[in-house]
Amino acid sequence: MSPYSPAGPDQASHDTEKRFVSGINNSQLAQRRVKDREAQRAFRAGLGRRMKQLERDVEQLKNRQNTAPPVNELYLRIRLLEEDLVSLLGDMKSLIASLLCSPEENEDILSIENSAANAALPS
Repeated sequence: MSPYSPAGPDQASHDTEKRFVSGINNSQLAQRRVKDREAQRAFRAGLGRRMKQLERDVEQLKNRQNTAPPVNELYLRIRLLEEDLVSLLGDMKSLIASLLCSPEENEDILSIENSAANAALPS
């Protein structure tokens, strides 16, 4: 038998069902109900405040999202920067290779230039 059902489980009717509160008199029951209503009001007020705070948070996030650059634009910028980096690395490798050629290669280049210059001089 349920505490809310005076008649028993088979005879309970939702229309006639009443809540039994044992051990308290009518004035205590009235006080309890007043406290319950106050607690419910406080809970609803807190819930309302929380909902308003969440709505403000959502609005702030939407505003922040609108001011941020789109993700696709950032991906494009990254790809262009990577292409520039690859190009600069290639230029740097060729510059280093030209600076680090062997001394024999440097002598060969100088002798060719000297012989060309001597041939051009009148005797």
